Amino acid sequence: MAAFDLPSWIANADAVGLSLYSNGGYPDRGHAAIVATVRLLALARDLGKEIFVLEAGYENPAVLVDANEFAFLADAPAALAPRTWIYEFLKDKFDESYASNPGKLVGADGRLRKDAAAAVRQAFARLRDPGPERPQLRVAVDLPSLRTDRGVALAANALYALASVAAIRWTAPASTAAVDPDVPFVRLAHVAGEPADPLTALLLAAPEPGSEEREEWVRAVVARLPAGRSGGRK
Repeated sequence: MAAFDLPSWIANADAVGLSLYSNGGYPDRGHAAIVATVRLLALARDLGKEIFVLEAGYENPAVLVDANEFAFLADAPAALAPRTWIYEFLKDKFDESYASNPGKLVGADGRLRKDAAAAVRQAFARLRDPGPERPQLRVAVDLPSLRTDRGVALAANALYALASVAAIRWTAPASTAAVDPDVPFVRLAHVAGEPADPLTALLLAAPEPGSEEREEWVRAVVARLPAGRSGGRK
């Protein structure tokens, strides 16, 4: 994933579409990954791209209804101001894999599942535009370095872990997005020797994913960033 040049893809795209699913198979139901993805994709809003949530829902592994999960899925992309927020699961199929799918709006008998419909309506009612989230760090990734320098690749991969707990924002190479001088900017690229900037050096020292050292590194990076706050309306 880190080797795919998503910032440049976003910069060249006409619009950006998201699929947002939470899943009970993960300890946090996948929330951290969703938060990180939304924060990194905020580059699209910076560039004036239209953003669409094309499908959303909650599975474990059958389709479930959970008002708290639906609220999270509605709130998570709010800072992107998506033009659409589409709930995927409409009706039972004739060959369902699971005996029950209470999160689908209509059963195989054609009857509306009232609990599911009410939870989806509540999610729709939460949709809003609070304004963009002010980033705590902007990052540009040098693609050639990403593919040849393991330190750069590990740092690019670690941005997802960082973005789950802090407002990290990608910056496209040719981005015309407004730059806030109070927000640190780092370019992840191969360098000969130790980087002069301590924050860049720390980012390029990202440990392997899944390690205890990675968790300690995330805390160390966040401690160096300015405090996060919303840049939009309350």
